[in-house]
Amino acid sequence: MRTIPASILTLMLLSSLVLTACGSNDTPDPQAATQAPTAEPASIATASDSASDSAAPVEAADDTTGDAAAADTAVTDDATADDAAAAASAAGDSGSMTTAEGTIMYMSDSLDGNATASGEVYHKDDMVAAHKDLPFGTKVTVTNLANGKSVVVTVIERMPVNNPTLIDVSSGAAQALDMMEAGSVDGRIEWQE
Repeated sequence: MRTIPASILTLMLLSSLVLTACGSNDTPDPQAATQAPTAEPASIATASDSASDSAAPVEAADDTTGDAAAADTAVTDDATADDAAAAASAAGDSGSMTTAEGTIMYMSDSLDGNATASGEVYHKDDMVAAHKDLPFGTKVTVTNLANGKSVVVTVIERMPVNNPTLIDVSSGAAQALDMMEAGSVDGRIEWQE
């Protein structure tokens, strides 16, 4: 009988651990993510509190998904929750609206042309975004609170769970929100659950 060298056994063990970790599902339960309402926007997080989440849901929602047929290029000034609800209703969504406020940033142009976590290719001019845990394909109304400009984006990418940013939008969406110069802004996101 032939024995396997210790270095090969170690390599096999490490490989199986890596494969097990890659196959695990760390997607948080949307029911568990519901928090108490907050009256004021979250502040911009610093490096020392990066483990805290700057997004605080304002309204709890049921557990249904949105309709992917909503227009993903709508840009408006002074958008409200009623505007977002009307757009979602027109698309045939039946769930309630959920709102969160926090820091909005935009994705690096160096990612242009790369595959995203959803499998779609990122194009910097598309109205798309990265979020920690919203399902891929979710339509999200993003509002720059400094100027009232809004845009509807589609979630196609993931952000690290410990990232304090609420959402990262594409360069195209950032231009529509007039936030390119600032880089990050206080904002609100609204989506149909």
